[in-house]
Amino acid sequence: MGILTLILTVFFIVWLLGVLLVHDFQVPPLNLNRFKKVLVVFPHPDDEVLTVGGLIGLFKNQGIHTTLITLTKGERGTPNATLQEKLKATRRKELLKATKILGFNKVILEDFGDGQLEKKQKVIAKYLTHKINKLNPDAIITYDLSGLYGHPDHISVPKVLKPILNKKYPNIRLIFVTNNKKIMRFIKLPTHMAKNEQFIKHQTVPTHRVFIGHHLIGKVRALYAHQSQLTGFRKALPLFLPLWFFVSLSVIEYFHEVQS
Repeated sequence: MGILTLILTVFFIVWLLGVLLVHDFQVPPLNLNRFKKVLVVFPHPDDEVLTVGGLIGLFKNQGIHTTLITLTKGERGTPNATLQEKLKATRRKELLKATKILGFNKVILEDFGDGQLEKKQKVIAKYLTHKINKLNPDAIITYDLSGLYGHPDHISVPKVLKPILNKKYPNIRLIFVTNNKKIMRFIKLPTHMAKNEQFIKHQTVPTHRVFIGHHLIGKVRALYAHQSQLTGFRKALPLFLPLWFFVSLSVIEYFHEVQS
């Protein structure tokens, strides 16, 4: 056995063990055939990559139309969340590059203000109602009410969407991006951004999983398209793991379908 073959074999074994270690294969798969048009709503550029990066590729393969609405331009995407207006142009370019790799059919980038969504929920509710009427999706995907790690912007989106769907669009499926507990043990999320420590009570458990297969490659490429955010991504991971390797373990994405 040559040196290169040995290295590749060891790498594959380590990678496979990592996949087996962090995933929950008992979660039932999500039936993608139910969908024709899907709306994805997130507050910041880059929210789309780690959450639905592989799912969008699967949707594209099946001819399912996907629209992404990003509500802010991510001008507070700095290590200490300070305002940096010049970052808007950078993150816009990164988002367009990443979403092209992932395969979104349509991308809408708004500017409601990074860190300001909690204060603008009424305006955003009106805006999203208009977009839902226009786009007529059969499913909407976003964060759950924990915002993953308590980020107020993350929480504001489902907080606005859930009552709109309950009241006006009961036939539209609401699906939260989530994760299993095994993965969460390995990630150090920026929970210091949370205003309310009780956010953890609203974390959802996966009701469905999606095996993304070769779309993992596009997910990794799209992640690296968000160059301005790579430092923050690395901080969330164990120091001994390179970013690309950890992302390569995410061959499964997890979701929580809200029951109406």
